[in-house]
Amino acid sequence: MLCATGVGAALGVSLLVAGGSMMASNIMSAAGVNGKVASIISSALNIVAGIALCFTPFAAMGASMIGSGIGGIAGGFISEALGGSFETGAMIGAIVGGIIGGQVYKGVQAASAARAAKATASAAAGSKSTSSAASASKNVPNPGGRHGGPAHKAKIDSIKQNLTKKGWDVADKEFRTLTPNGTKPYRYADVYATKNGQEIFINVGKATKAGLPIAREARAIADFATAGIKIIFIPYA
Repeated sequence: MLCATGVGAALGVSLLVAGGSMMASNIMSAAGVNGKVASIISSALNIVAGIALCFTPFAAMGASMIGSGIGGIAGGFISEALGGSFETGAMIGAIVGGIIGGQVYKGVQAASAARAAKATASAAAGSKSTSSAASASKNVPNPGGRHGGPAHKAKIDSIKQNLTKKGWDVADKEFRTLTPNGTKPYRYADVYATKNGQEIFINVGKATKAGLPIAREARAIADFATAGIKIIFIPYA
């Protein structure tokens, strides 16, 4: 009955094991084996059987049997040293040892579960971190795309309006130019306009304090030059 309850399971298992040991010991005693020797043999058999059970789904029972066997031998010798009966000490030691063996098994299982949970949490965190990094790498650095942020767009719109007022035919979209000999296979001019057979290419970008194009813009200008295009650079704040 104790085995069916959560609280008394360990005690119930240890009593079953101790009871089995006592029965085996009594059978051997009845067969003419010395009581002390019978108790030691019974305890040793518990240890051997318990070790075997530890590699099966009945590992909890195996742990209790190992504890019972060790406790039985130890209890017997302790009792005998104190002037008592070896058999009585072995019986008490078997019960106590069985309980201790079961509790040790539960502790080992709890520790293993805790380590597994920690490893799972760590793996989940690593996976989440990797997923976030991958997601971030897919994000466009500039939400506005090639036209950049509001200030960049406003500058481009202003240039287009001025060119339109002066009679230039301004393209609605960026102008794509192949630059196979540049740092990139193609480049985009922010503004492209034509007038009486003339073409004008304009890029709007960031400049240094000295008013020179920053490195990224300078590379774009150089790439356009490899395609025979002289692009006008206009900085914006």
